[in-house]
Amino acid sequence: MSAKFSCDGKDRLIDIGLAQVAKGRDAIKDLTELMRIAQTRYGHLYNCTPGA
Repeated sequence: MSAKFSCDGKDRLIDIGLAQVAKGRDAIKDLTELMRIAQTRYGHLYNCTPGA
C-alpha cells in the first residue's frame, strides 16, 4: 500500500507492505490502520501536521 499525503504543504509518500497475513485477519483494514499510524508518527517525528 502506498499513500501520498501532504504535511505542512509538502508532499510525502509512505509505502507499507505485508509479506503474510494471519488467517482470520482483514489485511485491508490492518493496512489502512497502519497507514494512519504511520502518517501520525511522521507528523510527530518531523513536527508537521499530516493533511495540512
